[in-house]
Amino acid sequence: KELDAQWPAKGHLFRGWILPNKLKSFFCPGRKYRTPAFMSASSEAEVAVKFAIRSFKWSKEGNAPVMWIFELDPAGFKDHTKRCQQVQYLEHSSLKHEKEYVFSPYSVFFVTRTIWSNDLKTFPHVIMVKPSQNASFVSEALPTAPCY
Repeated sequence: KELDAQWPAKGHLFRGWILPNKLKSFFCPGRKYRTPAFMSASSEAEVAVKFAIRSFKWSKEGNAPVMWIFELDPAGFKDHTKRCQQVQYLEHSSLKHEKEYVFSPYSVFFVTRTIWSNDLKTFPHVIMVKPSQNASFVSEALPTAPCY
């Protein structure tokens, strides 16, 4: 029951970061890919947006802030068989009240939609992805993300 309390009720997790402009074309709707390392996310969209904007201010020219929205199956809130097996809730995060989750290395994602921002100083690009429920059933030949 404690685990149920930590599962995002609406099925969304968020990640803020920077994206080199030259890599935008990789994240096109329909693309399926893996990430080569651990990847953190939050159940709080505001945390991700603030992180993306702050990272953008510190980044080099040619980068843009980006927010990934991970669309988990909302049925996973009540049905454990519907949960993504590649993500875990961290009870102890480095930031207080962050509600941090971590995707395991080589997790698989499917790009469903992209929204390219025209006002990067106040709102990041958005990349919406569906994580695979179980990466072991997906081809190992998928490309790895150049940025995550």
